[in-house]
Amino acid sequence: MKTKSLAFTLTCLLLSCFAVPVLACCPPPQPPCYRCEGGVWVWNCGAGQNCCGGTCYNPATQKCCTDSGSYLCSSDQTCCKGNCCNPSLCYDCNSTTGECEYRCKNRQCCINGNCVDPMCDNCHTLNETLWECSHWVSDPDGTPCSTIECIQNVMFTASCSYKGDDWPCDKSRCDTLTVSPWEPEWVQIIHASPCPGGIVHWDVWVEIYWGCAACSSYQNTKACETNPCFFAPFQNYERGSRNECGTCGYW
Repeated sequence: MKTKSLAFTLTCLLLSCFAVPVLACCPPPQPPCYRCEGGVWVWNCGAGQNCCGGTCYNPATQKCCTDSGSYLCSSDQTCCKGNCCNPSLCYDCNSTTGECEYRCKNRQCCINGNCVDPMCDNCHTLNETLWECSHWVSDPDGTPCSTIECIQNVMFTASCSYKGDDWPCDKSRCDTLTVSPWEPEWVQIIHASPCPGGIVHWDVWVEIYWGCAACSSYQNTKACETNPCFFAPFQNYERGSRNECGTCGYW
């Protein structure tokens, strides 16, 4: 028994002396981002890069999304269950469907990620009364105004607010159309009354903004403006076509 035991011990010693060590790499967390060198895993991405689900990426321009597996989006985008939503174009993530949805209303514009209201909106009624010394619409500037007749102009219509030509959103939410059947926009009542007279000088009385898809406009002008001079009205003239609000069905 002693001889066999000794032989077995010598055999084991000889085998261990001639054994070649075997080097093996342990499984890395994200294999494509690592490579095996000398039995160890080393970083396989470029300097300053990170790893996302086995893909190397630059964190300065991209982000790693982990809400649905691992995927890459641009650094200025929002992760959305495998989709990348762009807030600068006013798209947000629907966390239920995982879809990118436009968040502005159809009447608004997306400006630098913000929903901007249209340049023409806020439909409202327009009730105006203007008194003039009598004159003709064909009278040029400098024509004498009447001293024996007054004109009472009574307007009832609708218009929108206009934000100006430099407003960034060129859409319209005027929501204003012409009344049907036809109704006058304003009425001229002629009064036989003394008036201060003066000289015709044409100017804008009111500017009306209207329309659905576009914001159209027109002006009503005035001249020989004066104070009220109620006396012996004798003739009425109906003018224009009245507008009303709430006819375009905007949301």
